[in-house]
Amino acid sequence: MIDNPTKYPVFTSNDQAAVLKVTGLVPNVSPWGRAIDFTTFRAMGKFFLDQLNTLNDPRREKFATTARPSTGTGNLGYMGIPSGYSGGESQFKYIPSNLNIALVTAPMICVLMPYAEVELIKSEVELFFNNTTASKTAYEKGVKASVEQWGAVMPATYFNTPDAAFNGTLERIMLQKYVALFFVDHQQWFEYRRTGFPVLPTADGMVNNKKVPVRYMYPINVRSTNTENYNKAVQAMGGDNFNVKGWWEK
Repeated sequence: MIDNPTKYPVFTSNDQAAVLKVTGLVPNVSPWGRAIDFTTFRAMGKFFLDQLNTLNDPRREKFATTARPSTGTGNLGYMGIPSGYSGGESQFKYIPSNLNIALVTAPMICVLMPYAEVELIKSEVELFFNNTTASKTAYEKGVKASVEQWGAVMPATYFNTPDAAFNGTLERIMLQKYVALFFVDHQQWFEYRRTGFPVLPTADGMVNNKKVPVRYMYPINVRSTNTENYNKAVQAMGGDNFNVKGWWEK
């Protein structure tokens, strides 16, 4: 497909991406209901923001608010809290970054498949075939597309730092894909199941032996109303358990 764009045309710009632009005019309104509910009792994850901080990434302000001291006022920069932490919230001596309410306030965008994802797919494919120059080009196009998709400005020196530069590894590509798929349904979960990247930290408060589930379990109504076929499906796949891998993962 990559080598024959005439027969297999794919996105070549953000303008072509599968992105719903919500104007706020009825009926094209935000699907999130009251915007304030989106940010109530929420906090950004530390790992995600730490990656953006390391990259000095311009998407930070589009995704998150800044943290502030627990008492008084001040700006502590972008600071999340660890996912799956144990203990109470009082252990954090700051009020962590929250989701940016602008994400769900019209005019806004709902991203189904971004152009950035297409370029990062290309980057992975080219890397697989040892086409490092083409992989690097697609990698940089993908990152730039993601930055600009969110209305941020791509710094001219972004790829000059070792943490942002293409380094010929799948892990580097997938880290940027992890960021580029922010707010894109469950796609990054699928990518993590497929590649194991990015390598996510664990914490003592995590359940399931600190393992990321690899599937959804069947809902109760399916079990109760379609029991015969449910049992057949469960037997075929090795159990109705969120740690049972799909055939393609085995």
